Amino acid sequence: MKVKYVILTLLILTASPVLSQSTATQLSLDVKTIMQDPAWIGSQPSRPYWSEDGKTIYFYWNPENADADSLYRIGIGGGEPEKVSLREQKSLPASSGVYDRSYTRKLFSRNGDIFIYDLKKKKLRRLMKTTDAETSPRFSHDEKSVIYRVGGKLYRYSLRDGTITQIVEIKSGKKKEEPKEPKDPAEKFVRSEQLSLIEVLAERTAKKERAKKAREAGSDKVPVYYVGPFSIMQMQLSPDGRYVTLNLREKKGGGKRTIVPNYVTESGYTEDIPSRSKVGGKQAKTKLMIVDLQADTLFTVKPDDLPEIFTIRPYTTVS
Repeated sequence: MKVKYVILTLLILTASPVLSQSTATQLSLDVKTIMQDPAWIGSQPSRPYWSEDGKTIYFYWNPENADADSLYRIGIGGGEPEKVSLREQKSLPASSGVYDRSYTRKLFSRNGDIFIYDLKKKKLRRLMKTTDAETSPRFSHDEKSVIYRVGGKLYRYSLRDGTITQIVEIKSGKKKEEPKEPKDPAEKFVRSEQLSLIEVLAERTAKKERAKKAREAGSDKVPVYYVGPFSIMQMQLSPDGRYVTLNLREKKGGGKRTIVPNYVTESGYTEDIPSRSKVGGKQAKTKLMIVDLQADTLFTVKPDDLPEIFTIRPYTTVS
C-alpha cells in the first residue's frame, strides 16, 4: 500500500506544475497557520487504486476546492492527471471485488446492486437492480452462479438463466412457539368442552391443521434458523453447498458507551453523538456457528475443544 502512495505522489508531482509550484512555496508556519483550516496545505490525492490492466492509477483529488473529491486518473508513464466524468465512472469496475479462477471476470457490489465485469471485453453488466441491499457477492464453486447476501438471507443467482434461489435465512432472536396444549387440568377441560360443544370451532381447528400439513408436504421450504441475541457479521456458503458459516456478534454486548454532546445542531437542541465504550471495558461476545443444510441443523463451533488450544509453545529459533 505504501508503494502505491509513493508512485502516485511522484506521478502527480511530476505531471502537475501547479501542484509542484504550490508544494515548493515556502510557508511560514506559526500557531495561527497551523490551527486554521487545513486547506492551506493544498489538496492531496487519496484512495489510489490500479486499473484492471495495470496501466492506469485512479485516485480521488480536489484541486478545484469543490465540495467533494472527484475521481482522477493518470497513466503509469506520467502525464497530466485527467478528471473522470460521472458517466464514465458508471462503466468502470469498483476498486475492490472478487475474481473467478481464470481472472477474466470480477464480481462486486455497488450501491446495493451486484455487477460483473468482463476483464477481456472491458464490459460491465448489472446483474440485478432492486431496492434491497445485495452484498458480499462470490462465485459458486463451479463458477456458474453468484452467491450473495441480503441481510440475513443467502441467495444463489444463476449466470446461465438469471433465476434466483434462496438458500437459507438467518434471524436474530428466538423462534415463535406454536400455542401449546394447556397443562392446567381445568384449562384443558374447558378447552376440550369448548371444542366439543361448539362444532364450528372444532371444524375450524381441524381445517387449519389439514391446511398446514398440505403446505408442508407440497412446498420446498427455505430453512430458517435463529441465532438469539446476535447479529450477522459475515455468512458464507461452503464450496460443496452443504454448509453455511456464520460469524456472529452480540447485539447489546460491550461496555457502557460514552455520551458526547453536540451543541451545534440543525434542530437547535443539544444532541448526543454515538460514541464507543471506554478503553478496557467489556467487549461484545462473538461466536462462529455452522448450518448443516443437509442435516437441517445449526451448531456452535467451540474452540475450547480443539486439541492443545491452550498449550503455550516455547519460542524456537530458526538458524
